[in-house]
Amino acid sequence: MPESDAAIAGRIHELVAEHAPQLTPKTWYSQPAYANKEGKVILFVESAAKFKTRYCTLGFSEDAALDDGEIWPTSFAVISVTAAVEKKIADLIVRAAG
Repeated sequence: MPESDAAIAGRIHELVAEHAPQLTPKTWYSQPAYANKEGKVILFVESAAKFKTRYCTLGFSEDAALDDGEIWPTSFAVISVTAAVEKKIADLIVRAAG
């Protein structure tokens, strides 16, 4: 994983450990991911380089507790992790973990 994506993934890892310590780190399709007690992946990071996209992505599986009406986002482009972005990511992690 390129240094820029690794920095984003590393900070997301720290946020998961802080806000949802019940999730277990693992790899999913060779990318960082976090699973619930049943072993189901809840959230994951996709490297821009691996998928040849212009941004790193924070994604959520169907098992994440993010349902909100009839439409809701399941992934987010992450360009950098500022204090404001950290707050949004932390809120999503807490909601997703249920």
